[in-house]
Amino acid sequence: MDYIVYADIMIFWSFLINVFVLTIASKLMHIRIKIKRLLIWSLITGIITDIIYILFLGNLLLPIFYAITYIIMTCMYFKAGTLRELIKSNLSVIISMLLIYGIINVFTGGEKSSLAHILISLMIGILLFCLGTRILGHKYSGRYHKLILKKANNKIYVTGYQDTGNTLINPYTNKPVIIIDYRFMKKLISEKAYLFVSEYMKSGYMNYEEFNEVSGISLYPVPYSTINSVCEIMPVFILDDLIFKDEGRRIKNVSCGISRYKLKNDFQVLLNEKIES
Repeated sequence: MDYIVYADIMIFWSFLINVFVLTIASKLMHIRIKIKRLLIWSLITGIITDIIYILFLGNLLLPIFYAITYIIMTCMYFKAGTLRELIKSNLSVIISMLLIYGIINVFTGGEKSSLAHILISLMIGILLFCLGTRILGHKYSGRYHKLILKKANNKIYVTGYQDTGNTLINPYTNKPVIIIDYRFMKKLISEKAYLFVSEYMKSGYMNYEEFNEVSGISLYPVPYSTINSVCEIMPVFILDDLIFKDEGRRIKNVSCGISRYKLKNDFQVLLNEKIES
């Protein structure tokens, strides 16, 4: 049987699929997407896989060559230098492919695909994407950490995110400052003291003297600059302990700023890039 292959259409189709797959995989691993790199690698991968398809069409080794190519290209795209990074990046790509496969089946159906097959494919893709986000994005990303914050006799369990954008230094201690979502201060201080935090959230004003009297915590202002170079003041206090639950690591007397704005849903503390120092 003869096959007619339109190379330009194949490359364009492969390019689009690779763009979507790498985008989803990057989101799974919470890696910042660089558009230029994404487009170039999607095109290169598409060209290589299409050449392999044309050369080995009908050959039983075709799936193996395909798999090897994607593993190599995935490792190179995500710059996987360790076994852990290799496994994480390739798992992300596999999950992304399954999700894309399910979505494509919804819109195309395919001559041999039943409605049940389409729905099952889509559901498996979505479930794996959600599961992968939780596992790959948090447990194995190295940027999310399960934390315990202790102050006096109170402690809270939160998720922290290691952010290279947080470079705030406490000028009084010359130590890095972590930032907590203001809503989670409820579990560290009394309801009466939290009223001052609520007022700070609404107006940007904090009555430090009265707060310190009510809460028994020494809170003081620390200046910081935003991305837009706007200078603001953040209330900061000293935690007794910051414990990395997943590592068993403890840091004492950590400066903790109170964010006036809600942080993202998947983390409650913004860790400083130099918190390990």
